Amino acid sequence: MNKEDIRVILEKVKKGELEVDAAASSLKDLPFKDLGFAKVDNHRSLRNGFPEVIYCEGKSLAEIEGIVKEMLKHDILASRAEKEVYQRIKEIAPEAVYHERPKQKNYFNI
Repeated sequence: MNKEDIRVILEKVKKGELEVDAAASSLKDLPFKDLGFAKVDNHRSLRNGFPEVIYCEGKSLAEIEGIVKEMLKHDILASRAEKEVYQRIKEIAPEAVYHERPKQKNYFNI
């Protein structure tokens, strides 16, 4: 969630388009969402202007996929991602882009 997302929620409450309880529910996962195998930092972009980074190395494909599904509402940067990870994520996030770097691990962003 970024500043604009919060502003939109607050404006909807102000205009009566969103109930306070619904707004609170939208904000409940701030700043972290615990997935059991990873904690997604939803406040990272608010604190430092850069989105959460998924460190792929050492995580299973299912764990990476779960994190990406949680984060699809936000900007995502996944580092040290193998091509297999990118191909799976591309199925759920067609806008994903894979960047190959020679002699370095690879990353993709959405």
